[in-house]
Amino acid sequence: MNEYIQYLTELIPERDSLKLVKSEAEKYYKSHSIDDCFNMGIKLYQSDNFQIQEVGVFLLGYPAHHTASAMSFFKNKVSQHDSWKVLEVLAMAFDNHC
Repeated sequence: MNEYIQYLTELIPERDSLKLVKSEAEKYYKSHSIDDCFNMGIKLYQSDNFQIQEVGVFLLGYPAHHTASAMSFFKNKVSQHDSWKVLEVLAMAFDNHC
């Protein structure tokens, strides 16, 4: 898990790169289980880097229709985030859910 976080830290530039963030979340989803996506999404959301948090939010969108805990996390935690950028990704993550 920490290896993936290190990979993202080195990959994601300091400037915004929503396309890269979304692409990395999709790549992870395609090669991991729904449970892995949920667990990694929660872990990534704890990062201080908002773009890594965004990857986590995108990842949580995949298990949201399988796991009530993901929807609860969206409602109780992510929806309260201070950054409009993370909230925008929350809206985009619902595309994965829907």
